[in-house]
Amino acid sequence: MLNKLEVQALFSLYKCPQLVDSFLELVKLAKKRRPVSPVVNGDPTRYTSYAGLEEGATGVETASLLVPHGLSQTAGTAEAIMRTGEEEYTEDEIQERLEQRLERQSVLHRKSNPLKLWMVIPQAVLEDLPGPPEVQREQLQHFVELAKLPHVDIQVLAKGTGVHRASHGPFTIMTFPIPGDSGLVYVETLIKGLFFEEADEIMRYKRIMDHLRARAKSQEQSTRLMKQLWKELQ
Repeated sequence: MLNKLEVQALFSLYKCPQLVDSFLELVKLAKKRRPVSPVVNGDPTRYTSYAGLEEGATGVETASLLVPHGLSQTAGTAEAIMRTGEEEYTEDEIQERLEQRLERQSVLHRKSNPLKLWMVIPQAVLEDLPGPPEVQREQLQHFVELAKLPHVDIQVLAKGTGVHRASHGPFTIMTFPIPGDSGLVYVETLIKGLFFEEADEIMRYKRIMDHLRARAKSQEQSTRLMKQLWKELQ
């Protein structure tokens, strides 16, 4: 693992030096295999360390088994999720969270070293997206546009594929530009966001992610399916 000076250099490179201390504290907690601080109101964009990690990561692989991953949500989808969740937000809080969510997505559009995103999402999720039809259409179109980016892969887990190894729920794997570092896994629960950094834990999730990729449609097939679902909402 890199020392503090090396971490400072990396975070300066990614233009977020203010997040060094929170990153190091998170790594310390993860190595102890204890839950980190709760995600505020269940929204990971409100958790500074998570946002900083995502910004400093080189890759994110995610099984989005319930709703689209935050990096892929349109403003309409994000707002619909916030308005139907357990927490009740004021209009100001909703706008604040929407701004944070959209700013978080800037990592996919960096001119230098954009984040590599690989998402597997069930067809059933695409057919029951949050919000009214116009929001659902916009989200499907956004998926299609994202999939055109060379550093983004979106695969759809089609109906009829049977029980898969991620039946325990959604998860996200992050990798970083740190030699010898195996990355981490993030799992969000209703109460807390949990980080796992032990090599054997990460490997288990990577095997599950590989299993999902193998079971899912190819990106080309997935894009065709998303376009078809978009047309059906016309």
